[in-house]
Amino acid sequence: MNKKIIAVILIPCIIFSGCGKIDTFFKKDTNTSNVSNSTEYNKGSNIKTNGGTSTYSSEVFTPPAITGEKSLPSSPFAAINEDLYFSNWVDNNKLYNIPLSQLTGKSIDLSKALKLNENSSFTICSIQGDLYYCNFKDNDKLYKHNNQGETLLSSDSCKDIAMHSSGIYYINKSDNNKLYRVDINGENRTKITLDKCEKYIVVGGWVIYQNASDNWKLYSIKTDGTENTKITDDTVESFTLSNDVIYYSNTLDDYKLYSILPNGKDRKKVSDGRFESILFNENSIFYINKKDMNKLYSYSIQDSSSKLILDEGINNFYVIKDKLFYKSKYDLNSIKFINYKN
Repeated sequence: MNKKIIAVILIPCIIFSGCGKIDTFFKKDTNTSNVSNSTEYNKGSNIKTNGGTSTYSSEVFTPPAITGEKSLPSSPFAAINEDLYFSNWVDNNKLYNIPLSQLTGKSIDLSKALKLNENSSFTICSIQGDLYYCNFKDNDKLYKHNNQGETLLSSDSCKDIAMHSSGIYYINKSDNNKLYRVDINGENRTKITLDKCEKYIVVGGWVIYQNASDNWKLYSIKTDGTENTKITDDTVESFTLSNDVIYYSNTLDDYKLYSILPNGKDRKKVSDGRFESILFNENSIFYINKKDMNKLYSYSIQDSSSKLILDEGINNFYVIKDKLFYKSKYDLNSIKFINYKN
């Protein structure tokens, strides 16, 4: 009789103990509210479902290698067919275009460029022959420009737009600098992060980004807003992606160049130089060298050597096709470029 009673007591204890472990791994919160006009995914590794929010453990989701289409960095330049479109910083960032064949010498001949309209934007991108921009004259709302004129796509105040086959990505200033995506027709507006986002790269089905809510550390998140993971505890000034390796400027170590895999493994110092505004192109990393009066250098990953590219102090630079455009510290009234492959 006593043995039977003990068995009856033990079985429920085992069952509830097991359910306790499952509940710790997978909890549902049915009080989660919907977000008006957008799809919102929750911070960390949370996934929004119709029944609430499913919260998973904080394991690392990011694979060691991320492959697929990579977005171009946010830029005031875009190429459409045989034309260059650009935000003209000499004329209050108004939108212009010029045939690529007209780019001769050392700077854009603005007398040969065509002003598109009176709108201004700091960053632009192109998809399927259309131009997209954040219209400064309309509170940085997202617009599309083509032969039919101007079309408002989103009333969000946006910055740092980037193109990808999955849509147009932008930092939403109307929502405390969270990362959003919208289709090229303005539909399916989706919030990607609940963190403040700074620089970011969309690659395949993932986004690598600086988390401004966590001291500019690198994070990764899927483009559907799930599986958010911290990559490194280093504070990052800028970063770039080469094949399966992330390179970044580590502000905790005097802006030296580091590398790490997307899953946070194999972190190592690459160079003792001072790297800022880094950008990977082909087999080299372009960077502004603060140790040499803001001049532009390239760092070869193959032979670990640095080379002077521009013997002139610059504020920033952008690569479009075989041209490298830059803003000179000493000449703000021209848009200079070099043919960097020559």
